[in-house]
Amino acid sequence: MNGLLVLPSYTEYFHLTDATIGLNNAAVWIGEIIATPIMQIIPDRYGRKKAILIATGITAVGIILQASAQSIAMFVVGRMIIGAGACLSNVSAPPLLGELLPPRSRSSMLGLFFSCFYVGSLLSAVINYGSQNIQSTWSWRLPSLLQLLPSVVAAIFLPFIPESPRWLIVHGEEAHAQEVLAIMNGDEDLDKAAVAAQEIRLVIANEEAAYPRNAWREILSGPANRRRLLLLVVFGAMINTLGNFIVS
Repeated sequence: MNGLLVLPSYTEYFHLTDATIGLNNAAVWIGEIIATPIMQIIPDRYGRKKAILIATGITAVGIILQASAQSIAMFVVGRMIIGAGACLSNVSAPPLLGELLPPRSRSSMLGLFFSCFYVGSLLSAVINYGSQNIQSTWSWRLPSLLQLLPSVVAAIFLPFIPESPRWLIVHGEEAHAQEVLAIMNGDEDLDKAAVAAQEIRLVIANEEAAYPRNAWREILSGPANRRRLLLLVVFGAMINTLGNFIVS
């Protein structure tokens, strides 16, 4: 969005004011807030992989609306739908990685995963910079449409990624979960995988005993979770006070 704002074809097409610039930028976050109440239900009920697939579909609809927008209202609705899809993706992909990866590589791979946001931001800046020479509304429609590529890539590779063993165990697919654990740990010994599956079952049982099943109550259950919530809120605020958004 910061890149689009430097394109005259974008600002002139929508006759943007300070208010509509703010609304166009805020629309994604509005969509994420609207999607928050259902963000845990879908991956818990249908699985992490299906939730990611649903998220890519939702995001694709929003991207098409944004790229083909004929008015500010259409653009904002598209951005809101993108936000809803991003919200669902953000609570499905990281848990899938965390529950699939063995402990020895989990922290480094999750760190790489979250760093990819900044790689995408750099690519977005390059694309916006290059599109400024297009002498039509395609100077902003093309960068908008290219947001679709990550969703397409995710949909292509998703069938080759196993489901979360934790989710499989919760839903009674223990044999499948043991097979996934054996593959992800690089060990064909199913006995070791059975032990790992038993450990996951114990963790799940302990969580069910320690916390209420209401996800919103669980956020505030106990000093440890309240401290985690405080860290998340403070971290989110700190990110937005660094100044990089203003610079860009």
